[in-house]
Amino acid sequence: AVKALPTGQYNAQSETEGYEAYNNDFFLPRSRPNILIELNPRKTVPVKPPVVIPEVTPDMADVPEVSSPDKKPVTSRELPEDRYAANNIVLLLDVSSSMRTNSKFTLLQQSVNNLVMALRGIDNVSVITYAGNAQVVINGIPGTEKDMIMGVVQELRPEGITRGVKGLNTAYELAVNKFISGGNNQVILATDGEFSEKNVTDEYYRQFITGYAGKGIKLSILGFGVNEEAISRMKKMASYGDGRYIHISSEKYVKDVLIDEIKAMSFMGE
Repeated sequence: AVKALPTGQYNAQSETEGYEAYNNDFFLPRSRPNILIELNPRKTVPVKPPVVIPEVTPDMADVPEVSSPDKKPVTSRELPEDRYAANNIVLLLDVSSSMRTNSKFTLLQQSVNNLVMALRGIDNVSVITYAGNAQVVINGIPGTEKDMIMGVVQELRPEGITRGVKGLNTAYELAVNKFISGGNNQVILATDGEFSEKNVTDEYYRQFITGYAGKGIKLSILGFGVNEEAISRMKKMASYGDGRYIHISSEKYVKDVLIDEIKAMSFMGE
């Protein structure tokens, strides 16, 4: 089905015989005004006779579960509140000109949009961009402000050189200001550059990042580059920050990588 649509937020539903139904919300960006919906074949499950558990009578089994008064409501299928803690997320995005190549920044925007669609009111989002200078474009708003977050990120345009130390300073300051006790407090750096400046040593990074990790603020890094020295430095930075280095090597992988990262870091267990 082909249809021209204006930029905005949509809900798509699709179903056909033999395939699992599709129902999802998404943001249609101006720079990439098309979507691809793939349906998964429905798995056939053999019918098995019911298992009778002696301890539970049929009458008890038929009684619907009653929610306890303190049970948390589920507002997100990806991040149900009873399994995932509140998130204080600071996205530090490289908007240097090199991010334009190979659609890297477009893919990053798509990944941010997918994450935003899964966020809840208990989650907090800040966005900082950096190239020659650092700029706070979103200063700590609830995850329910989806249109605002996606709209701001969608309008970003990569240009300039890569100088990230000031951006990292600003990111940690915001993470401290919006700190959620008992939650996942995390800076996520997305870059394809070396993230280095003159007269800034690896030892400086180690002390700086380790200090904030000790205060409960993690650092994870999405690396789009291929420079081996840069990759080695970013891996060290992520380890200092009690986070993960995630190398982006394909379009397919970047789509849900931010959702997967937040789920891993905020998971509270069964």
